[in-house]
Amino acid sequence: MPFFFFSFLYSVTNISIIVHGKHGPNSLIHRFCELTKNQPEFKTEVYLTQHQGHAKQLTLSTIQNGTHIIIASGGDGTINEVVNGIIESGNNQIRMTIVPAGTGNDFMRPRTHFTTASHILDSIISEKFQPIDVGMITSHNNHHYFLNIADAGFGGSTVHTLNQVRGLISGKIAYPLAILITFLKYRKPKIELRIGEFQYSGPALMVAFCNGSCFGNGIYIHPGAEPTDGKLNITLLGKVALFDYIRYLPKLKKGLRIQHKELHYLKGTDCSIKLLTGKMDIEADGEIVTLQNPEIKILPGVLRYIGPDY
Repeated sequence: MPFFFFSFLYSVTNISIIVHGKHGPNSLIHRFCELTKNQPEFKTEVYLTQHQGHAKQLTLSTIQNGTHIIIASGGDGTINEVVNGIIESGNNQIRMTIVPAGTGNDFMRPRTHFTTASHILDSIISEKFQPIDVGMITSHNNHHYFLNIADAGFGGSTVHTLNQVRGLISGKIAYPLAILITFLKYRKPKIELRIGEFQYSGPALMVAFCNGSCFGNGIYIHPGAEPTDGKLNITLLGKVALFDYIRYLPKLKKGLRIQHKELHYLKGTDCSIKLLTGKMDIEADGEIVTLQNPEIKILPGVLRYIGPDY
């Protein structure tokens, strides 16, 4: 019997799967497509990214064409682009879930993953989702959104170096090498940071704006930060020596908070950061952001996230 007959009986749910093109669909994505292809109430399409920024373009176009659910499969960069596309679309009914793939999956690292295709489908059918927060970086009416962590200073410089290193070296060794190179050449900028009644002016190794807790391939820069608390969690490393940062890395990898007079764990809803002297690179979910002297705020519960726990 033709498909259009069943369309009258079922309300069709359009599912778009946006996959990092370099890695392609993993086994879980393949199983999910097999599970849904003969079910007339679901229409599933897979899209492979071809270049940087393509995941965002695909997200915007699929939403415009009537998709209801987006499955993002890739690393933090792919997920970041999909989130930017969803928020920029202005459609607050879109639901999203994540199937991690690739080398960097820091947002998903502390979270439960889907392990079976049927679990993904059951969660979609149940229509249960968790409203989660999204961070927003603003400068001169330009916006960039992040799901996990944005940071200014050492982390941003490391990502900048990483983009250069990846042209020569790939795989898991690229990130430690980028840290080492940045470590040797980095000079702390002088900044001015304001969040609520807290103000800081002086040298800064790093300022991390955290919706999630983990970045940099498993570094818990703000233990306890959750994308459901409606707060912007900030970790300020002021006049912290690079050697101190390296010395504390084992504790940061374990998710332990560090006691240091120049390290501050802060919480609020918005803040501003201004470069006074030196150079300050900014990254968001592993992607370089070119906005200067931005304001950063949290947008509570703006993303409908389908997870295995909901």
